[in-house]
Amino acid sequence: MFCQNCGKEFEGNFCPDCGTPAQRAETVDQWKAPVVPEETQTPVMEETEAPSPDLSEPRMQEAKDPAGDPVIEPTYTTGGVTLEPPQMPQGQVPPQIPIGSQTPQQWSYASGQPTQFPGDPTQPIGQQPPKKKHTGLIVGCAVGGGVLILVIVILLVVSFTNSLKDAVQDQMLNGDYDYYEDYSEPDVWEDTEPDVDVNEPIDEGTTSAYPGLPEGDYTVYKSGMYKVGDTMPAGEYLLLANDEWSNSGYYEVTSDTTGELDSIIVNDNFDNRGFVQVEEGTYINLQRCVAIPVDEVPPYEAENGYYPEGTYRVGIDIPAGEYTLSPIDSDISGYYELREDASGDWDKIISNKNFDGEFFLTIKDGQYFTLSLAEIKGE
Repeated sequence: MFCQNCGKEFEGNFCPDCGTPAQRAETVDQWKAPVVPEETQTPVMEETEAPSPDLSEPRMQEAKDPAGDPVIEPTYTTGGVTLEPPQMPQGQVPPQIPIGSQTPQQWSYASGQPTQFPGDPTQPIGQQPPKKKHTGLIVGCAVGGGVLILVIVILLVVSFTNSLKDAVQDQMLNGDYDYYEDYSEPDVWEDTEPDVDVNEPIDEGTTSAYPGLPEGDYTVYKSGMYKVGDTMPAGEYLLLANDEWSNSGYYEVTSDTTGELDSIIVNDNFDNRGFVQVEEGTYINLQRCVAIPVDEVPPYEAENGYYPEGTYRVGIDIPAGEYTLSPIDSDISGYYELREDASGDWDKIISNKNFDGEFFLTIKDGQYFTLSLAEIKGE
């Protein structure tokens, strides 16, 4: 015979491998329906001759009720232990359970459906429960990483912006930038320390180093700050730039020495040469330039009709008439300005304009004519 648990063929009452008690083949081969009264109208299964033992079929054993009638009850065997389910109601046939199933079941008389044996796990035998998904942890890590990257990007942008700002300021302070009209307070460059008291006029003897000014003896006020009417007489002065790098100068006239913006009367950056008129009680600050009283300055002498950047007195330094103005650099616009006097007051501006290419302009006697990034070419 064959063991109903492990399938080994053996002789005797117990399986030598697993110890399962031997059962007769004719009693465990298949289900036999119980006798059902005729009034239930339930068809009764006919008994058939038991075939040879089939280990894939559930094993059955024969039993009798108190009246002596045969009762067929299913017997489930797992691991050498025989499980006896409760009796089935008349007219119902429990399902067949293959031997060795990992999910042994019993029949529920109340619902007519198979249920788990009491005490069995909710999952099939030998199968691990599904692993928990750490969705919250993954989402938290992703959000944290995104925030960290955003903070790094913001820090890099701020650092780059500050570096760019510092570079631009440094470039402007060194004068290495394209020309443009700036009506705000200009930057002030520190000049070298003079070898004499800047508050006293200096007689330099020869001034041939300044463009357009012939050799001679002049009263020269070097870079520094002067009190008009005390260390410097009131009046009109010619300003000559002495910056060997940019050939530009700066001056500032103030009403007091507080340093506040409201105290500035007039200020300007100029190229080569310019003019300023100061009144008693004011203060003038000269940077990268010198000042010479205009009554000591001879008229400008142009070479072959050429006038470079600077300011000229129409009728004294340059004749009145029509002129052709040209930008010095074809890629940068030129600029001209006509004023009524040398006071520097914006209300005294007659006309001014940025231009590209050749530009025609008529100037009149008594005007102050300024060229910046532009020139007048002679015949």
